[in-house]
Amino acid sequence: MINIKKITLLVAQVLLTMGSANAQGRTFGVVEATADSRSAALGNTSLGLVESFHLYSNPASFIYGNKQMAVDFAADLQTATPYGTPMQYTIGAGYKLGDKRAIYLGGRYMGGLTIPLLGGQEGVGTLKPHDWTIDLGYAFSVTRAFVVHGTATYAESFVGAQARALLFSVGANYGSAIDLGDTPSFLQFGIRWMDAGTPVKYDDRGIAHALPTSVVLGGEWELALTEEHHLSWALSGRYFTPKDARTLLAGTGLEYNYRDILKARAGYQYGQHGQSRATLGLGAKWQGIHLDAAYQIALAEPRINTLLLGIGYSF
Repeated sequence: MINIKKITLLVAQVLLTMGSANAQGRTFGVVEATADSRSAALGNTSLGLVESFHLYSNPASFIYGNKQMAVDFAADLQTATPYGTPMQYTIGAGYKLGDKRAIYLGGRYMGGLTIPLLGGQEGVGTLKPHDWTIDLGYAFSVTRAFVVHGTATYAESFVGAQARALLFSVGANYGSAIDLGDTPSFLQFGIRWMDAGTPVKYDDRGIAHALPTSVVLGGEWELALTEEHHLSWALSGRYFTPKDARTLLAGTGLEYNYRDILKARAGYQYGQHGQSRATLGLGAKWQGIHLDAAYQIALAEPRINTLLLGIGYSF
């Protein structure tokens, strides 16, 4: 006999996973989405010279900068489905302890879908699948150029059944000014092992699901063409290691920065299994407040386009 409820829960899990435009059949899609609008506009690159959501995009970048504290919020809205509009909200903060250390705190929520639930004798109802996380991070400058960092995440996923997980990430970055004569520049690159942990089971039963563990290599090079005009190039690759959902993503992008006030961005992400995307975005900053927007255009089915809006304050 067909168990309609189990089928509905399976559909819910698949749809929620699709809520992350980069997820490919992996659990906890909430941890895969790019929180930083700037990075999202630069081809979903990682480990670059980020100005917001350092906890998620690059914990080392805050150490290299000259800010004491940063607070950020972002909303990620995706292509509507018959069951609603998948969305994700992210909040994050960073605080620098002297010149060598920084601590981070953040949280993420993914949801937005309402799925009809037909449960036989249990009657008719609806199911609202969702994921959420609480995240902590720490970064330490070993030398002026070399920074190590780690994060810990508590995550829950609900698709009618519930799963809980602890995920850990560690990484290291190198950043330094490069003398090009009359053109000052700064180069930063790094490696990060992300979202590692033990497999989980929904309601502690059935098949164990691997976490979306990945390895990231990336960096960014900023050139000060003149005092007012800066150009940055970001490049990164991310490989997801779960046996049944291995995927390679590679992204690159360019940013033009006028007087650190107005910014224009464009990029491209290559992704296996139909995850390639064209990306673009704009940014503005004034008196410590920054506003950023990114739009990602899916280049293959399923065509899940994404609009990411972010606001933050730093000093």
